[in-house]
Amino acid sequence: MKYNLSISHRKREFSFCFISHLDNFGDIDMYHTRFQMEFGFRDAKQLTGLEHSQARSGTKLDFHFNTALTTVNIAKVIQMRDETKRELPFSMRDAKIVFHNALLLQRFFSLFGNPPNSRKNQKYVKELLTFGTLAA
Repeated sequence: MKYNLSISHRKREFSFCFISHLDNFGDIDMYHTRFQMEFGFRDAKQLTGLEHSQARSGTKLDFHFNTALTTVNIAKVIQMRDETKRELPFSMRDAKIVFHNALLLQRFFSLFGNPPNSRKNQKYVKELLTFGTLAA
């Protein structure tokens, strides 16, 4: 609950939490968790098609929602497993671009018959995988 109090020309804001068993740090952790959940829903809506289902059946809708939200969580886990990217902020947009680039490169190499793991191609493959992502 937020209460705004105006005294003279200054505006003061007070925040109250009515959950008595939480201390101040528990309150902050709870809000941090809540915002992380909201970011997950935002990413699922914008980038994994959370709202794009035309199904009417409850089980089909449940499957669609679970798939969209699970996709975001799997992308987060993949980033957390990479120690070089663990401290960077999570970007579902960048994860989606990297996976799209990997799919395109796999298709190109299969069509042209060039091995992607050859020493000559390794530098270019790494560069092309992150093409289009935001610089950290």
